Amino acid sequence: MNTLTLQGPSDKTFTVLSNDFLDNYMPRASGDFVKIYLYFLRYSSCAHAGVSLASAADTFCMTENDVHRALKYWEREGLMTLGYRQGQLCSISLDTSQTASKTCEPESDLAPPVDLIPAAESKNEHSKDTDEAPNMYNGIPAYSARDLDSFKKKNDSQLFFVIEQYLGKPLGPTDVNIIVFIGEKLGFSSELIEYLFEYCVSNNHYSIHYIEKTALAWAREGIDTVAKAKARSAYYNKTYFDILKAFGITNRNPAPSEVEHIRRWTREYGFPMPVILEACRRTIEATHSPSFAYAQSILERWYKNNVGSLEDVKALDEEHARKKQEKEKQALEKQGSQAQNVSNQKTSGNKFHNFDQRSYDYSQLEQMLLGKTMKQPENGRS
Repeated sequence: MNTLTLQGPSDKTFTVLSNDFLDNYMPRASGDFVKIYLYFLRYSSCAHAGVSLASAADTFCMTENDVHRALKYWEREGLMTLGYRQGQLCSISLDTSQTASKTCEPESDLAPPVDLIPAAESKNEHSKDTDEAPNMYNGIPAYSARDLDSFKKKNDSQLFFVIEQYLGKPLGPTDVNIIVFIGEKLGFSSELIEYLFEYCVSNNHYSIHYIEKTALAWAREGIDTVAKAKARSAYYNKTYFDILKAFGITNRNPAPSEVEHIRRWTREYGFPMPVILEACRRTIEATHSPSFAYAQSILERWYKNNVGSLEDVKALDEEHARKKQEKEKQALEKQGSQAQNVSNQKTSGNKFHNFDQRSYDYSQLEQMLLGKTMKQPENGRS
């Protein structure tokens, strides 16, 4: 964690907060945003206070993203100036001139900056490296109270209340920011935003970041009405449960890993349902269990062979059977050749066959041998 180098006046007894802030700025802001403003205002007068985004997040049980978003909010309100170096927040200047106009004359228009650079780096010159603060933080703008008021005027005033009922908790600043982002940037109507939360919660997804990703996916698919969203939901729900049924799975939703497989088969591979269901049937027939991994191997092979219908599956099966038959025929021919060689070896009785074999008429040889033996005594008496 980077320790923050802070510079400020020597008097650390009091933190000056104007009545203008209390009367005009604080009522419009969320409680978490007010806490962050007071936190950095308090430590802006303390040198070597050891303040960082992480320390603020730990103090108020937030994330660093939430702290940064709150700082962006106060910058939009004109009460802070954020300095950046190479895309990283490096300094904060709290502009008290906006809130001190109705109070005693301040010693300076600007409170001492809160330096967010580690002490070792603060000694380096960085004026030329300072980048302009980005308009977005992690893709979500930090909306001001004016933006929120404008959003409420254009949409159903009960929208936030309805969403709180779905989520079962009060909305935090991050929740509100994402809801406004979905409405303003993605162009979702109040009815579509409400259905978005209803859909996600009904599938046991309460995370605002999951809901945000779902909204982005809908926007990419051109879903801009509740009717289109319901049609999409019905399609995917039917797809999921048809595949689970083909595997013999009932009375439960698909697991995340199973959803990932199904989305790959339907979106990436683009298979129609009959082809996917055929792969499921073959999986059960081969493994006797609902193995998504085994079905994946089947569908991946079909995808590589440009299969797009059951007719293509049939043609691929026939080609596979033909090749298998040819291999079996070649194997039989090879076995027959080997058997003939073995038979020849047994007939010769000799394992050495690298010379021409002699052939004899053993009956003729026997007669010649007997005739020669019978002639010897007569020659002896003469």
